[in-house]
Amino acid sequence: MKYPQVVLGGTFDHLHNGHQRLLEKAFSIGEYVTIGLTTDEYVYKVKSQNLKVKSSEQNNKIFPFSLRRQQLEEWLREKGWKARYTIVSLEDSSGPTTSIDTAFDAIVVSSETRKTAEEINTIRKDKGLRELIVVEVPIVPAEDLVRISSTRIRTGEIDPSGRLILPDSLRVELRKAIGEFISDTSIEQVVKQDGNRILITVGDMTTKKIFGFGIRPYLAIIDFQMERKPFLWEKEVLDSLTKNSDVVSLQSGPGYISADALKEIYHTLQGVTLQGVYSSNKLHTVMFVDGEEDLLVLPVILESPIGSVVYYGQPKKGLIRVEVTKEKKQVATRLLKKFIPTK
Repeated sequence: MKYPQVVLGGTFDHLHNGHQRLLEKAFSIGEYVTIGLTTDEYVYKVKSQNLKVKSSEQNNKIFPFSLRRQQLEEWLREKGWKARYTIVSLEDSSGPTTSIDTAFDAIVVSSETRKTAEEINTIRKDKGLRELIVVEVPIVPAEDLVRISSTRIRTGEIDPSGRLILPDSLRVELRKAIGEFISDTSIEQVVKQDGNRILITVGDMTTKKIFGFGIRPYLAIIDFQMERKPFLWEKEVLDSLTKNSDVVSLQSGPGYISADALKEIYHTLQGVTLQGVYSSNKLHTVMFVDGEEDLLVLPVILESPIGSVVYYGQPKKGLIRVEVTKEKKQVATRLLKKFIPTK
């Protein structure tokens, strides 16, 4: 503990990881914390001025004060801080921080709200009050490395933990095959013709089938599921697949692509060339996904070298073969931009 009295404020709508980081910082440095929670009237006033929209267009998705307070108190109680805080209604940007009747020592802000803290200190100085120590907490990124915000949560882009949510419009597009369907009768022949290429598989059945033809994928991504049901690998087959391979475990999905998955796919495929991969000392990679692996087809196509081949499956439709071309990379980029907002 560094300060007897710490203050912070916000709307705390859809209490997310960014909010929680601010609150955790406040309680880690303060013996007692005063939390300013914006009223519904203040929220409407600020949103109307800043966004120039009507209440019905913007504020109907912002939780009311009573619900925001309830969720905040429940979270604080779970953290064991019940006796260490007070929640006050925030009618303006400064709240109780500029009152001569209060004795705060420090204020916790994000990089986006630091300016407000500086304005508060200017007012306090004019009133002869001691300036508050400003403690800034870095912005918390979502899985796409863009900051977590209540706005993104309200629009259904991410959840409160910062995980990306698959847009409904994209679900329809993803049902369309990016490559060509391969019939059951020709799968072995086609796969063996691709045997000298860089070959990547996404999906348990796809990986097992191709590995069964004696071809080891350069990168195999599996999640131990098929059509949302457990997929059971024979131990000897899985041991053989992972033998002398770089095995990676990570979380991703369902319905979102994690930052860890994006980074790992990039790391695995970075600098790989059609000529150099099999002559190098680089290991094959097997990626175990806790969640769901189907969306990872998109970053795989984007990061794979032109001329390589990606195999994945679609439920009740069969195996799809994608020969990576400039055009296929453009398709993957277009879809990813819908799914992962650019900075």
